[in-house]
Amino acid sequence: MEMDSPLAPSWFNGFKKRNPEVRMTRPQKLSVIRAKCTSEEVLNNYFKELDKVLKAHNLRESPESIWNIDETGLQTEHSPRKILCMQGEKANAVTSNRGQTVTLIGCGSAAGVHVPPYYVFPGKRWNKNLMDGATPGSAGTMYDSGWSNSSVFLMYLENHFLHHVNTRDRPVLVLFDGHKSHVNLTLANWGKQHNVVFFVLPPHTSHVTQPLDVGCFGPLKSFYYSECQIFMRKNPGMQLNRYNVAAISGKAYNKGVAAQNLISSFKRAGIYPMNRSQIPVTATAPSEIYQENTPPKSESFLDKRKITSISQASTKKRKSPPTIQGNLLSPTKQALLSEATHLKTDAQAPKKAKRIIFEPVPSTSGLNCQCPQSSSDSEDSEEVPAEDLCCICKRFSPATSAYQLDIVNWGQCDKCSHWTHLKYCTPVRCLRRDSEFLCPHCS
Repeated sequence: MEMDSPLAPSWFNGFKKRNPEVRMTRPQKLSVIRAKCTSEEVLNNYFKELDKVLKAHNLRESPESIWNIDETGLQTEHSPRKILCMQGEKANAVTSNRGQTVTLIGCGSAAGVHVPPYYVFPGKRWNKNLMDGATPGSAGTMYDSGWSNSSVFLMYLENHFLHHVNTRDRPVLVLFDGHKSHVNLTLANWGKQHNVVFFVLPPHTSHVTQPLDVGCFGPLKSFYYSECQIFMRKNPGMQLNRYNVAAISGKAYNKGVAAQNLISSFKRAGIYPMNRSQIPVTATAPSEIYQENTPPKSESFLDKRKITSISQASTKKRKSPPTIQGNLLSPTKQALLSEATHLKTDAQAPKKAKRIIFEPVPSTSGLNCQCPQSSSDSEDSEEVPAEDLCCICKRFSPATSAYQLDIVNWGQCDKCSHWTHLKYCTPVRCLRRDSEFLCPHCS
């Protein structure tokens, strides 16, 4: 059998019998950019820098001072949970219409303590009824799109994070992803003033390095959908909207971001206790096909079907802000933040419109608008034949007033057949059909 031919069902059945430990499963979706960035080299450098920061601030044995902040979006249209039904029948579940996204900002420590949720509602005018039924200690704000940005993130730190986390006695390490809405020079300066050390996780690796993504937000979404389904059953005919999100998600937040989930998430991410080997090799395996030096092909049947290289599409290079990760208080990161701030300022600066100067172009009606006694008149008169000039003023265009646009009418003398300007060189203003006209010389 050739290696490129499809496998027969009989071969697959025999393969399962010979390997009972192999099972059929659905692979987890992984974007191309995450597969590229989650490499062994990136993770090794990340753990080295994180270990330096923990040693510098004496936080290796202080799980209560290691925090993680992350955000997730909540939709009013929930995904129904699995139910039991008779074989051959199709079950239905009533859900709400898709509405605007409400952002939930969560925070938890390696010791298992979580900060109450913080909500970012879409809209322009704040309504206190949005927080009805929310978990005690919860807070929120209003933003046009309902998504977090740099100002909202800083507001969360000042008005919510500092109320629940003590940063006066000892420094606090905050881990978060390097989204452009989070990292800026103002945030780094704010951290210096409030004894907070910000550490940016490597870009596009939050699915293995961020504790809240690793083991908390998944259960949170599952509990949230269950609470939405319970609400729909208890309130038939009603729909979920943004006024119900805080009350429903508060219960799911307390279950998903629980103490046990936080402790296990920080452990699985290798942050506390510090352990690089907690992230398995399978997490970095997809990045191997994007490396320049690919490993030699194996002779086994399944390894020969692995993808070992990938073609790169040509993209147009453009100058983008530098990627920032690690300790924001280090001098090198401060320089990068300043550079990114200047690039952002230059990009947002209004561009000056180009001034277009049009040079004068001769017009078809230019002969009807002439300035008196101009040099161009004499030049035009010299170029025009004598028989085409006016027999009175000896010019092609009459001497009209400056900046005046007027239609010049001509009249031909019935006696000498010469042409002359009407209205300017003769008292006659217009000629009627079949009427007799004589120039001043013949009259």
